[in-house]
Amino acid sequence: MKNVIEGLNIPRVKVDPVTLQVLGGSFKMIAQEMGMVLYRMSYSSIIRESEDIGAGIVDTVGRQLCESESTPMHVGSIGGNVKGILTRWKLEDIHEGDIFIHNHPFHGTSHSPDINTYIGSTAINYFTLALFGIDNWFLWFIIFAIVQIGNTMLGLKGIDKFASFAAPCIIVGRCSNYVLENAKIPTIDVFVAANLEDRIKNIMKRKHLSHEKAKNHLIKKEKCRESYFNYYTSYEWGKPQYYDLCVNTSSMDLDDLVDHVESYINTNISNHIGKK
Repeated sequence: MKNVIEGLNIPRVKVDPVTLQVLGGSFKMIAQEMGMVLYRMSYSSIIRESEDIGAGIVDTVGRQLCESESTPMHVGSIGGNVKGILTRWKLEDIHEGDIFIHNHPFHGTSHSPDINTYIGSTAINYFTLALFGIDNWFLWFIIFAIVQIGNTMLGLKGIDKFASFAAPCIIVGRCSNYVLENAKIPTIDVFVAANLEDRIKNIMKRKHLSHEKAKNHLIKKEKCRESYFNYYTSYEWGKPQYYDLCVNTSSMDLDDLVDHVESYINTNISNHIGKK
């Protein structure tokens, strides 16, 4: 066996299995804590609901050591991203606190459309140049940026406008009782609960997990939902006073439960919406 890693001037170090496990566990916990910081700092529901993040540790040549448990799309991409950065920046020029943002598809990124303004204006300029001979990337950048901002603003306002004339619909979660009430949109809010053991059995069946793993999964998700709800609303998660109807799916057959909820809505919808 060679004393240095092939292609790199890095000496090989022999590590006993126990030390290797201790170091591996430590690195993994560091990556998990990094991912949790990103998760808790985020204002985006995409990150807080789907954990669409990735945090990991790499060595000085971009070899990935470990990664947080997150969206599978990020698995293995962190090392590639760092290697891409190292093709443009020397290691001695990178200092503590430096931040790199890049989406170059040939330097490790797995999601190049993230920086939409640049990509969009470049694409538009390419087509106008090919079709009409107009080459003005900066003009299209400004126009595309304005369209993006306008689209975002209209999208936020459009939620209220759409809900005001749309047909009756069911919205599951997403703080909808709080959001729609503040938007003065009439609703009937139903909180669906179940006994702990029934919820665990449901997860065991759907995700093919053991009882212990299903219980841990349930506790983790419930804490995330509670944290998300309490953070974005002035309500408190699970309190019955914030709902018009609370039902326990453990107390009766689901088909009978649906009939009861539907009967409640049909009986109370006119007076209830009138009050709101």
